[in-house]
Amino acid sequence: MHRMPKPPLRSGFATGDGGVSRVIERDMSPEETLKQIKNWSPHLVQDVVDQLNQTGIVSDEDDQGFASIWIKHWNDDCTDYFRRFGYQGGKLFTHGKYFSDHGAVYALFDTDQHDLDSATDYLNKKAESP
Repeated sequence: MHRMPKPPLRSGFATGDGGVSRVIERDMSPEETLKQIKNWSPHLVQDVVDQLNQTGIVSDEDDQGFASIWIKHWNDDCTDYFRRFGYQGGKLFTHGKYFSDHGAVYALFDTDQHDLDSATDYLNKKAESP
């Protein structure tokens, strides 16, 4: 059997229990992204879903432990999982921006409530926050 080479490793941060823990990231498949989200605390999933329903946007900087790697590799199966927790909005899109004095910030946003410009404004505000 021929094995495909693994993608290069990148270090990053993610949370599983609300605290920050060091992880090694790989470019994730849609299945792996969904698996990790399903293994996350249902209480924290509900917090993110509630924020999406209220504001239409959430980022990896919102102090909920929503990992940037999940946002970067979001897919429709993840949205379907959020719908089981009561997500009522439209299609979810991702957006990220790198800030030289802050690093990368990622957002997941409801396209019924936000467009790319308003998502960029949200990222800018998150990067400016202490």
